[in-house]
Amino acid sequence: MDKLLYYLKKNPVIAAVRDDRQLHNALNSDAAVIFLLKTSLFKMEENIELIKRKGKACAVHFDFIDGLGSNNSAVDYLFNKHEVDGMISTRSQPIKYAVSKGYCGIQRFFLVDSLSVDTAISVIESTKPTVVEILPGIMHQVTRDFCNRVKIPVIAGGMISTLSDVESALENGALAISTTNEGLWSRKP
Repeated sequence: MDKLLYYLKKNPVIAAVRDDRQLHNALNSDAAVIFLLKTSLFKMEENIELIKRKGKACAVHFDFIDGLGSNNSAVDYLFNKHEVDGMISTRSQPIKYAVSKGYCGIQRFFLVDSLSVDTAISVIESTKPTVVEILPGIMHQVTRDFCNRVKIPVIAGGMISTLSDVESALENGALAISTTNEGLWSRKP
């Protein structure tokens, strides 16, 4: 967790990658943290190794690893075998387990209305994730209100397409932003 926060302080723009082409571009960008949003069990090890060799932090989206189960052993496998710096999930059980073991659990929430915001706050209180990612990240007033209601670091992600979006999310309380927009990966706000 400390490593992930340290890297986010170096550059709060997270490269969120979905394929090998994006991973190649992220490896050669200024992004200090890479989120692997979609990978397979066979490619994951190679991808994590490439990221680590470049001196970057890596978090893997647990829900989208083809070939990996969703039990506690799978969480341990990610952190112990592959030494990922964080695990992203929309589901509470793997996040709760990861945090109980001292791993960095990044819980992702889609905020679509006030009820989903209240539900997310309730879930955060019970699972106690290390970091929260809220989507879409372009709802800057929602980001500000959400950050004021939780006492853990918040990442704004999704739909962030301009440097102005990045700056607004950070100004409204987000610790960092995640984006698939490659043009933002080498731009520091």
